[in-house]
Amino acid sequence: MRYVNPAYSTEGQTLVACQIKQQIYFYTCRPVLPNEELTVWYCKEFAQRLGYPLTGELMLLRIS
Repeated sequence: MRYVNPAYSTEGQTLVACQIKQQIYFYTCRPVLPNEELTVWYCKEFAQRLGYPLTGELMLLRIS
């Protein structure tokens, strides 16, 4: 999604991405306020398929 950024902290995460068959779904994981930035990380199974860690915090440790 063009206007969604990676969530590198659990506290700032607003969306979870999950893949079901060939479709990717974005679910809100908490209430989202108007004009709040949308940030996403991946459900466990999707992250494993992509070779990503389970959280954005762990991804930051990997790339730094």
